[in-house]
Amino acid sequence: MSKTIRKLVLKYERVAVAEEAAPYGENACCSGDVARVARLAKALLSEEPTEVFLVFLLDNKHRVLGYHEVARGGLATCAVEPASIVWAALIANAPAIVMAHCHPSGDPTPSDVDIEFTRSAVKAAKMLGIRVLDHVIVGDGVHVSLLDRGSMPSS
Repeated sequence: MSKTIRKLVLKYERVAVAEEAAPYGENACCSGDVARVARLAKALLSEEPTEVFLVFLLDNKHRVLGYHEVARGGLATCAVEPASIVWAALIANAPAIVMAHCHPSGDPTPSDVDIEFTRSAVKAAKMLGIRVLDHVIVGDGVHVSLLDRGSMPSS
């Protein structure tokens, strides 16, 4: 089996396992509960060679309905507009979301750009009645929650 095919098979298996363990239907109403969503984000994003931005879509009781890949970027950036985040939630009729993206460098520390984007996305979502519960950044098998760090604006 070629290296490329083997890599694709491994990625498919990793995503399949993550999907099987996904917290669909489970409440995610506080930081500890959002950790379950973060585990799914880690499984989906941990070996991505470029930045990938996901939005986890939640219902009124903050149960996970699914997720949407909003954008794929380069090694250090990913072009995401707050409108893309809000659009995914509107299409899914999701009143709450958790944002997640990866840092391929392995360092999940939020950058100033990450924090500013989060503020913009929360503001855009709030205007349409959508709550942003958290923004999770994944790197080297660990995650950082902006909510836990106190960097999450209130929605």
